[in-house]
Order: sequence, then structure tokens, then C-alpha cells
Amino acid sequence: DNQAWLNVSPTSGESTGEWDEIEVTVDISGLSIGQHQATITITSSNASNSPMLLTVELTISGPTIELNASQLTFEGIKGEANPSPQIFKIRNSGENTLSYQISDDREWISVSPTSGESTGEWDEIEVAVDISDLPQGQYQGTISVTSERATNSPQFLTVKLTVSGPTIELNASQLTFEG
Repeated sequence: DNQAWLNVSPTSGESTGEWDEIEVTVDISGLSIGQHQATITITSSNASNSPMLLTVELTISGPTIELNASQLTFEGIKGEANPSPQIFKIRNSGENTLSYQISDDREWISVSPTSGESTGEWDEIEVAVDISDLPQGQYQGTISVTSERATNSPQFLTVKLTVSGPTIELNASQLTFEG
């Protein structure tokens, strides 16, 4: 064999026409997720078709990040309390355990928790926004979910925020005076 992760046993033998069994094993520790290929070469000094090559293909599956949303939308009014936090969920929809980290790219966004693990269950992540230092306007940020071993890392969630000014309310539409 031509790869350290591939083992063949036995490595030699004899045949007078009978089928001989060769055990092929793989050691995936230390290998990255994805496709790997190796070749087993069988040689004989007295065979007319020597060498024979056998291709070995190995696919290593791993965890997959799944989010239940692609966007969260917040609306707030300048001078009033921050909008209520919202929840999105993360889970592993692949193999093994998903260990993930969460980050955001704006100071006005906060996420909790910022890391976790899933073996298939949905984990809830709270997202809050702080409008206290923001003028009126439209804002957008991104939450990133990453994992070293996930097959689809990173995944992104968009956060949209609208900060409006206070509104004027009237308790009447017309005043009438007579004099």
C-alpha cells in the first residue's frame, strides 16, 4: 500500500489457483474530513500480468452545521429600551459530535453562548442588540458559526436592525374653537 492510513495483511503469500483473502484496514485518526485515495500494488515475479493495482477510496464523514434560520430582524426606537432578544438554533445534522464557536462582526450584536456541542439535538442561541449608541437608520451584521471538523464550516446568519425615531401621537385629528 502507498498510504500510512492503509494496512494490508498479509503482505505476501502463494496461490496455486485458489482465492487468498487479504484483509485491508484503515486508520482514520489524523485524517481530515473528505475524500482520500490510496493504491494497493500486488506483484509477482512469475505472473505475466504483474503488477496489479487496486484503488482504495476512503470517505470520512463528519459533523455538519445546521441552523434553523438565515436571518434575524430587530426593530427599535431611539431613546427607548433595546428590542427583545431573539433565539436561533444550531444542531449537528451529520456524524459524530459538532463542536462549534459563534462570533459576530458588530459591537451592537451579542450572542450567548458563544460555543457549544451538538450530537444532533438543537441548541438555542440568544441574540441581543444594543441600540443605545446607534443613531436612527438601518444596520446589518453577521453571526458566524464555525467548527474545525464540520463539513460545511463556516455558516452565517444575517442580523438586520432598524432604529427609528420616536413617533408623535395625537389624541385628536382636529381642534375646533368658537368664539
